[in-house]
Parts: sequence; structure tokens; C-alpha cells
Amino acid sequence: MNKKRMSYNVIAQIISALCAAAVSVFLTPFIVKNLGQESYGFVGLANNFTSYITMFTIALNGMLSRYVTIEYTKKNYEEASGYFSTAFITEVILAIILVFPLGFISAKLDVFLNISPEIVGDVKILWALMFFAFLAGLANESLGSSAFATNRVDIKATITISMNIVRALVLLVSFLFFTPQMWYVGLATIAGNLTTIIGNYWCKKKLLPEVKISRKYYNKKYIKQLLVVGVWNSLNRLQQVLYTGLDLLLTNLFVDSVQMGLLSVAKTIPMQISNFISTISATFDPSMTIAYGEGNKQKFLDQTILAMKMCGLLCSVPIIGFVCFGRSFYSLWVDSLSPEDILKVHILSVLTLLPQVFSVYIYPLYTVNNITCKLKVPVLVSLGIGVANIAIVYILLQTTDLGVYAVAGVSSVLWIIRIFTFVPIYAAMNIQVKKRTFYKPLLRGVCNVAALIAVFSLINHFVPCRNWLTLGVTCVGAGILGYLISSVIIFGPKTPVRAARSVLAKIKRK
Repeated sequence: MNKKRMSYNVIAQIISALCAAAVSVFLTPFIVKNLGQESYGFVGLANNFTSYITMFTIALNGMLSRYVTIEYTKKNYEEASGYFSTAFITEVILAIILVFPLGFISAKLDVFLNISPEIVGDVKILWALMFFAFLAGLANESLGSSAFATNRVDIKATITISMNIVRALVLLVSFLFFTPQMWYVGLATIAGNLTTIIGNYWCKKKLLPEVKISRKYYNKKYIKQLLVVGVWNSLNRLQQVLYTGLDLLLTNLFVDSVQMGLLSVAKTIPMQISNFISTISATFDPSMTIAYGEGNKQKFLDQTILAMKMCGLLCSVPIIGFVCFGRSFYSLWVDSLSPEDILKVHILSVLTLLPQVFSVYIYPLYTVNNITCKLKVPVLVSLGIGVANIAIVYILLQTTDLGVYAVAGVSSVLWIIRIFTFVPIYAAMNIQVKKRTFYKPLLRGVCNVAALIAVFSLINHFVPCRNWLTLGVTCVGAGILGYLISSVIIFGPKTPVRAARSVLAKIKRK
């Protein structure tokens, strides 16, 4: 892979993820202050509910980028057009079909959920708009595959940045100039999704002119090929729902809507961090797919291990930093909450983030399963653990006083067990290398986690952060130190020295 292209992609994806995080960080306390924590909980639940629907749609588009990329790499443009056109047209038809059941759910929402009477109307409008935004953007996955196939994820990142800016502007204008309403969030989501659709369509026209969208390329054989493997992506999404996607719903039904609001606030930053990890990992997906399409096993293995190390290096510092400095952050970020609620939110955030602490080092291994189309076993294993998660959480809610802590904690523990006992071994078996192949970068990651927790905890203990300036300066300093430590542990002690020499050499040439 061209190193310059990789650098552009990584930088663009980082900027995109930071932009999304900045919008969320800025708007969340704004919404909580204007609408209250209970209302904010229904915003998170609406987002979760749309993810439930993707359990069905991902069966079709989950493997589209993989097939289009491989056919495009082989210059089989007619085959690529067949996959692209078939998926796009089918998604449009599916969106039309889903209008009626989603409209019914929006109208009868107070029958299914615990909603305070004074906000029922606002919640219903919010959900209707969120569903409309989801349906309008259903074909985005098809259009977005063009950036993947041509390894131009930097363009995709630019589109995402634009979407977040539009969403933020709509929310700010709505809340500043009109009476605060929850459904403004749905309106902003629609505006953001339309921006993404326009950007992805332009991206398709520019990057994949050889691949056409036309009825003449529509063929049921492509649906069958996509669904044969894609059905496992649907089951994989189901297990994700069983792990963490039902947490807000369970809290609403078995605890109360106020606690659901606190959990929704607690999940905001972890969700942004999770998106950041996915974004960084996705940067390496095209190069891994291209290497696999070329049939170069060693290159594919090298790209996978590099992706593991880079994900660990780039993502571990913000995760551990948030775990250690999170309480100070929440005290400043959502100062409308009581100290007791802030402590609860921080604990829930840490419980939610626990799996990500180690997932950053094995995230690319999930891509290995997708690329090799060997999804059956990992999906069934994860599905079984997901069912166990729901069962254990239900039992704990009925028999203990753990409440929302049980909802957030059980899934994290089960996910960590899966990370260390299954994921590295199965990925190694898929590409027929030694079972311990991927444990070396993972164990380096564990050492890195321990070192970062120790260093950041000491800094947090001796440097109290009681205002944004102190917190910002402390986190920047800790972050620089953390990346130096991570680069030494993950890549070896010679890496920082080589990087410094490279920079000095470029300065001297100038």
C-alpha cells in the first residue's frame, strides 16, 4: 500500500472522528441542560432502535464493499456494477416497505415504553424523524463502498466531517432561536444524512465511473451471493444488540427512564471512542482487502499485524486517558448533574469502556473474518454469549440491587473473555497461521494498558483538574507522554528514535 495514501487516510479519519466527538461533546450538555437527562435518554434509545433495524439491512450491504472491491481490483467492472446496482435498488425498495411498520411504532411508542406524560408528544415526533433519517440514508452503504473500493477513505472522512458540521449547525440554530424541543435532534439527523447521501453520490461518480447503477445490472444472483455471507453479518449485529444495544431499553423497562437518561449520558463519550476505534481500524480495511484480493498471504498478514499495532497505538491513549481523567471531565462537562449522578455516570462510562481497552488491539481481526467470508463460527459464539448476557442481566436485575450497573457491567466482562479466548485464535485459523500469531501484539497491548493506567493515575492524583484549562493542559501533556510510552511498548524502543531521526533529516533538507 502507498505509504503516503495510508498517511492521508489515517489523518483524514482521525480528523473525522475528532470532529464527530467534538460535536457530541459540545451538544450533549447543551441538550441535557435544555431538555433534561430523561429526554436525552430517549435520544440515545432512538439511535439504538435504528441499529436494531440494521440487523436486517446489513445482511444485504454488509459484504458489498468486499465484493465490489475485489471485482474492481480485477477490473471486472460489469460484475462490480451488478453487485452495486442490485444492492442499491434493493435497499430503496426495502426503505419503502419499512415506512409503514416504523410509522406505526412511532405513533404507539407510549404503549411500548415508559415515557413521562409531559414529553410523550415530543418523543414520538423525535422517533418519527429519526426513522425517516434512517430510511433516507439506507442506500448510503452502497454509495459509500466507492471510497472503500478505491482506498480513498480520506474522501469518505471529509463527507463525515461535513455531515457532523451540518448536524451541529441545525441543532444550534434550532435551540438558540426557537423553544427547545427534543425533535430538533431528529431534524438535525435528517440534515446530516442528506449531506452524506449527496457526498457519497458525488464520490461514486468521481471514483467509480466504470461501475454503473442501472436496472439492467440488477440480478437476483447477486442478492443471493450477498445474503449467503451477509446473513452472518446480520447475526453478528444481533449479538452486538444483545451485548450492549438493549441496555437503554432494559433500563427503561426494568429500572426507570431517569436512570436510562444517566446511562445514555454515560455512553456518549464511550460511543465516540468506539466510533474512533472503528474509524481507525477501517482505514486499514481497503489495504487488507486488496492484499487478500491479490492472493498475497504474507502481505495480507503484514497488513493485519500493522493494523493491530496502529489501532492500539492511536486508540489506547484516549481510552485510558478518559478512564483516569473521566470524573474531572464529567464534573465540568455536565455540571447540571449532582455530584452523586456525576460519580454514577463516570462509573457507568468505565464499565462501558472496559472491552474497548483491549479491543483496540484486535479490532482488525474482525475484518479478517469478513474478508475471508468465515463468519459462521464467530457469530454463533458471540450470539451465544449475547444471549447469556441478557439472561444474566435479567437475573441480576430481579435478584440484586445493582440496577443499571448490572446492565453496563455484565456485557463488558463477557466481551473481555471473548477477546482473550477466541478472537485471536480464530483469525489465525482463518488464514492458516500459528494460533499464537496474533497474541504477541495483543500481549504487548496488555503491557501498554498497565503502563498507561499507572502513569495517568499518578498524574491525576498529583494534578487536580478543577477547570477546563487545567484539564486540557494536563490531558495534552499526559497524551504526549502516553503516545511515547505506547510507541516504545507496541513497536519497540527503536521506533521513536527512528521517527525523530526521520523528522530531523527532513528539517535539515529544508
